[in-house]
Amino acid sequence: MAIKLNKHKTPTRKKKTVEEQPSNSLVDFLNKDISFGANRFNNKKKEQFYTDLATLLNAGLDLNSSLKLLSEEQDKEDNIFARINKEVLVGKPLAIAMEETKLFTKYEYQSIKIGEETGKLASIMLELKYYFENKNALRSQFIGLITYPIIVIVIAFGVLFFLLNFVVPMFIGFLKQVNAELPSVTQFVLDLSTAFANWYKPVSGVLILIIGLFYFQRNAEWYRKYSGIIILKLPLFGKMMQRIYLTRFCQSMSLLTKSKVPLVQALNMTAQMVDFYPIEESLKRIEKSILKGNTLYESMREEAVFEKRMVSMIRVGEEVNKLDDIFAKLTTQYGDSVESQSKILKSVIEPILIIVVGGVVALVAMAMILPIFKMSSSMEF
Repeated sequence: MAIKLNKHKTPTRKKKTVEEQPSNSLVDFLNKDISFGANRFNNKKKEQFYTDLATLLNAGLDLNSSLKLLSEEQDKEDNIFARINKEVLVGKPLAIAMEETKLFTKYEYQSIKIGEETGKLASIMLELKYYFENKNALRSQFIGLITYPIIVIVIAFGVLFFLLNFVVPMFIGFLKQVNAELPSVTQFVLDLSTAFANWYKPVSGVLILIIGLFYFQRNAEWYRKYSGIIILKLPLFGKMMQRIYLTRFCQSMSLLTKSKVPLVQALNMTAQMVDFYPIEESLKRIEKSILKGNTLYESMREEAVFEKRMVSMIRVGEEVNKLDDIFAKLTTQYGDSVESQSKILKSVIEPILIIVVGGVVALVAMAMILPIFKMSSSMEF
């Protein structure tokens, strides 16, 4: 839902990260959708919510009128904007009204609270709009990167399943009848087909159980800890995933430091938003280190998850008291880095997958054709 005003426009500025791409998500990796009733109030809708509210506030409308206008554009059933507006009309601060819905994170309603207290609510709304805009853009990049490999792998397994389960058994019967001596590659494929027929059902069942276990344990500390370690060690993807979460970290810290949130509180709130165990644990240790009197860069220097270049720039920001500007620059730089890496990975992964899939199909085809050629040669001789 977009609010269009002909006479009033929201102030524009250059995006801090990559340009937003259309969402075609297969998985919601970088952020979780929040559901209420039959609707979903996900990050894409949050971006639109903050965009519309910032536009209306900058156009001169008061908060109550802005919320009322937004609520009129929504479905009547479980209208989140109407619920917030109702609470604001009875005198509650917007931050409290948002918190009570259970649909917004602490990061969001605390930022709104700061905006209300400082009289900069429209600016905070605009910053939150950019936050979710950039967050959605990063998610779209990752989704775009993994979509093609997933599709190719699924198709490849489908083709392989068809060949091993239907085509190869037909050749087994034929070759047994002629009692021909089989090439080693043909014998290998026949053995693989027999093993596949015997084992694919129990193996599939075990895989489904393992996936189900991981799914239901996805919020458990042990799962988040070891999955984070594995993600960072993944070839090709590990570095990119690290920078995606570092971008989220810098983006959160940029907004909070710009809003004059105390550093320790900003780190605590950012840890709740990053949703990546290695960074979350590092930020907890950094908080304790700062409370003991160490600087931010000294504390970050001890954590391997933060790159040395980032720590050096934060040191400069602390020395000149410009942490908000440094985090904003780091957000842009890491966002550009993620975009560049995703393009490189796509250009590398696509030909590799094509070669691998083509090689597997060619191997099976060759294994089936070789005995026929061999028998034809023997008959001619």
